[in-house]
Amino acid sequence: MYKIFFHLLGIIILEIIFYFFYIGPFEHSVFVNSFSRSIGGLIKKIDYAHENPLYFLNISSFEKDDSFMNDLKNEADASDKVRIEYNNNLCIATILIWICCTVFLIFTILFYHLIKYFIKKYKSKLHQNIELVELTNNSININSVKNIENKPNEKKNLVIMLLTYLFFGCLILLFEYVFFQYSVLKYQIITDKQIQYLVYQQIDKFVLSYYIIN
Repeated sequence: MYKIFFHLLGIIILEIIFYFFYIGPFEHSVFVNSFSRSIGGLIKKIDYAHENPLYFLNISSFEKDDSFMNDLKNEADASDKVRIEYNNNLCIATILIWICCTVFLIFTILFYHLIKYFIKKYKSKLHQNIELVELTNNSININSVKNIENKPNEKKNLVIMLLTYLFFGCLILLFEYVFFQYSVLKYQIITDKQIQYLVYQQIDKFVLSYYIIN
């Protein structure tokens, strides 16, 4: 039965590594690119739909300010470093919880086998002074009993196997819920400062291109 838990722990550590080292950073890059394209596309759409897009966007008095742009970029970079550090700490905390669960499982199994060993040893000592009489049965009767017992054993093994798979599936669903609730949903994909910088960057690009063209 304990093999199920080792299989589950193997799946868990693979999913943790895959999410924090691939899915999370990939979501960040995809979100940044998609957000930039969306804002740029929206501004272009407004530009095509209105004769005076600068007035429509309420940026007719917009003036290019490199210092403000640099400040926004520095704030975005600083917030991104904080975001990465937070996500790294979240990853470490998740892995530490996995290690604690693994160590607890190993000690539980060792403790179980230790108790089982001492019980077996105690029973063997208890029966040392007892005379054991070996009973012999007719081989035909033994074969008939075995044939009768084989069928219930097969059904019992099938039921145990089905219950084992069901239990394993329930454990996976429980892990997925806990992992998404306390790790995935807390993972920071992008910060507010980065969004502000992306928006301002697209507006700045549009205004520059608008004045150059006009």
